[in-house]
Amino acid sequence: MGHHTPPAKDDHLRPATLLHKFTQFIDGDSAGRTSPAAPGTSGDLDVIYEDGEGGDDRREPLMRTSSLESKSYVVNVIEPGGTLALIVGGDRGVRKLIVSTAVKKLSPRWKDVVARSKREGFRGEKRVRLSDDDADMMLLVMHIAHHLYERVPKTLDFDQLLGIARICNRYDMNSMIIPFVADWMALHQPKILRVGYEQWLYIAHQFGKEADYLRLAKHLAFYCRINAEKQLLVPGTDRVLDGCFPEGCLAAIRHVRVKTLVSFLETMYSQVTRMVDGNSCEAGDTAQSLPETDERTMCTLYNHGFMIRYFKMQGYWPPVPNAGVIEESVLEVAHRLTDIPPIHMPSLRHDSVTSKVASIQSTTPPSQHEACDAGKILKVKIKKLIEATEAPVEAHTLEEMRSNARKFGWET
Repeated sequence: MGHHTPPAKDDHLRPATLLHKFTQFIDGDSAGRTSPAAPGTSGDLDVIYEDGEGGDDRREPLMRTSSLESKSYVVNVIEPGGTLALIVGGDRGVRKLIVSTAVKKLSPRWKDVVARSKREGFRGEKRVRLSDDDADMMLLVMHIAHHLYERVPKTLDFDQLLGIARICNRYDMNSMIIPFVADWMALHQPKILRVGYEQWLYIAHQFGKEADYLRLAKHLAFYCRINAEKQLLVPGTDRVLDGCFPEGCLAAIRHVRVKTLVSFLETMYSQVTRMVDGNSCEAGDTAQSLPETDERTMCTLYNHGFMIRYFKMQGYWPPVPNAGVIEESVLEVAHRLTDIPPIHMPSLRHDSVTSKVASIQSTTPPSQHEACDAGKILKVKIKKLIEATEAPVEAHTLEEMRSNARKFGWET
């Protein structure tokens, strides 16, 4: 699909005239646009040129629709003499791209697109409507497809890159953008954990960046809260996490989030239960005047009561029966469960038989009871649970991502 200089058959298509029309187009009204013609006026299109990087001979014809069209859009003649019109975009802007029917060779999906094109309008041109695609990014893709590489930008903003990823997914075009995608992604990869980059999961999946995907997915599993409807919220905000994500992506994040919270609750409650069923003291009792278990029992009771009191203050006692209703993020819950003040073994013991406070000093040095601190023990367990958290990704998503990585030649 080579580029050809647009033929200038008539005076109104000569460069000087076209430049004048271009100036009129952008200066037409206060918003920088020419107002649509009144209904019933001529259906002819005004042709203007968009300056390219290659000089006058590389200018791309641009046309403004008449009012006869249901929506106003510009026409980009990518292939002069092209016989296929792609009507691309929706509310965010519509472009009509004149391309070669050879685009059917790009992929089987493009073959299907060309096959469903129909002759429309008074000119009887073949058209196909692609309302769900980003018009500007489809223009970029068609520049690449028609080898107009001088029109390909070195950088794209996040929304543009997401638009490219969606087009590549829908039309199976990863192989076509191999020379450009690494540079496009490089600008954004250091920022993927920032608020607003959640849909990087889609980009990473489409372009085979497994490490990026797993890093961001786990970040969201740890930092997302939920609302009353159990929808994930963007970290640090009250906004629902939605947009463009791989199939099953958010469900996998929710699953790992709840599974991690369940492991927290099971660990903390089982630790308390063990202190009811037996002594948890880790220090040896060397007192000769007391039964061996007295001091260890007192240590266990003290830790048990302290933990229950602390859990109640944090809202986790009585035991929470369903981790799925916890609205706080995983790391917020982890912080609550590990921010327990140090538990110190008291030096005096209450004699429950005589109801007197006996000045019986513990014969075990207090430092030896530091290992009995139930809060410290729980902190270590919670940390291990966080480190062992499984990757929030389904098997089919992982395989698709690795397949995409192989197309780009990335290491997996």
